[in-house]
Amino acid sequence: MFTRKAVSPIVATVLLIIIAVAAGVLIWVWLHGFAEKNPTAQPTLQEQFKIDSVSVNDGTVTVYVRNIGQVEDNISAVYILDAVSGNTVCENTNVNQNVSVGLVASVSVSNCNLQSNHPYIAKIVTLRGVEATYQFLAP
Repeated sequence: MFTRKAVSPIVATVLLIIIAVAAGVLIWVWLHGFAEKNPTAQPTLQEQFKIDSVSVNDGTVTVYVRNIGQVEDNISAVYILDAVSGNTVCENTNVNQNVSVGLVASVSVSNCNLQSNHPYIAKIVTLRGVEATYQFLAP
C-alpha cells in the first residue's frame, strides 16, 4: 500500500497568510471605492467645532465657537438646554455666522431666564448638521 503525504505545516501557514492579505486588500479596495463614490461623507468628516467658553450677561448668553476642522462652515443655530431635564431654555435658530478654519466666532441667544448656579448646556449646530456642546453653570 502507498500512503499520501499531507501538505507541510510551513506551506499551509504561507497559504493562510496569502489568503488573509488578499482578503485585507479586497476590503480596503471596497471601502476606498465607497468613500470616493460618497463625496458628501468627506466634508462632514473634516468639519469640527469646539465651544471655547460661554458668557452670561443680563439674560443674553454668548457662545464662543472655534472651528478646529479643515473646512469653513456656517453656524445655523444655538440652543441653551437645561442640563438636568434636557429641556430647551432658549434658542436662536436664525444664526448665519460663518466661521473660517482656525478662527473663533461668537453667537448669542437673548431672553434667557437662567437660574443662578444651575447647570446648562450650550449647543451649536452647523448648516451641515455638525454639533458641539459645552456645559456651564449660570452665574
